[in-house]
Amino acid sequence: MEKESEIQSLPPTRRYTISLALPISSLNVAYNLQLKTSFVWKISRIVSLYGIDEIILLEDPEYVQNTQVHTLSSDAYLKDPTKFLTDLLCYFETPFFMRKELFPLNPHLKYTSCFPLLPLRNDKASTVNIEFPYREGIVTHPSPQAKNKYIINAGLSHNVIVSSPSVLAPRTRVTVRLKAQSPNEEGQLQGDIVSFSAPREKGGHYWGYKVRSCLSSQLCKSSPYKGGYDFVVQINSQTSAITSKELEASLPSSFRHAVLVLQDNVVQKELVDSTAKSISFNPFPVSFLNDPIPEEILLAAMTRLSDMLLMHGRR
Repeated sequence: MEKESEIQSLPPTRRYTISLALPISSLNVAYNLQLKTSFVWKISRIVSLYGIDEIILLEDPEYVQNTQVHTLSSDAYLKDPTKFLTDLLCYFETPFFMRKELFPLNPHLKYTSCFPLLPLRNDKASTVNIEFPYREGIVTHPSPQAKNKYIINAGLSHNVIVSSPSVLAPRTRVTVRLKAQSPNEEGQLQGDIVSFSAPREKGGHYWGYKVRSCLSSQLCKSSPYKGGYDFVVQINSQTSAITSKELEASLPSSFRHAVLVLQDNVVQKELVDSTAKSISFNPFPVSFLNDPIPEEILLAAMTRLSDMLLMHGRR
């Protein structure tokens, strides 16, 4: 009860970020397109439920080369597993109304319609929320009435018109902040383009995740955040189990950018940047006869870590 009251008293903003480093070899847990799609959807759902802001696909050059050399198949998940994972993770995160514009028909998206939409943002709402006026949208075309004005489809009953000093190409995805006013004479709402992180930083609302890829050895060096990752959590089901009290004691007093590294046989411990606080933990209290699969490891880890990260992240 004491921890719940502490969490409820936290400021309604969130400047810290949580990233997940996922080895592309994790895709090996499923052996056909339908099961691989299901695996990616499960990862996407866990990520969205626990407010993870970034997914990093860790590429092991030897694994990619062996995958490409030893297959004659044209399947994307065999020829280019990084692209397959990137496409599906981005597809599941994208609002339904803009998927057809951003994702052309592709064989490896065949089974994506079998899975429910992720519980993200306010994508299902068709009206403006005055208290939280952010929306994801897609550029349709420049406004014919004014220079540097663009029409945005934000999934509402009215389009949104925004200003931009730089050229916005059609089908560009943007985050907009709607202004509190009625539609203009053309039936358009007024809005401003803001950063993807604005809803999280200004209002504390989780707004989805970004996806990028890098070599395993470049994880910490390639961070998109200023100052890089300052907290690294290596999740490894093969290490000794620790209690929740021991786990919380090992966390830093505060952090700005945490990265959770889902370990497997390919990802090595030299990933960790020596300047970042680093811990390694087994999310399971007992050992198993069979090794847990990646989504089970991630879910178990977030179940134990989520409240602790919430308490220690800088706001």
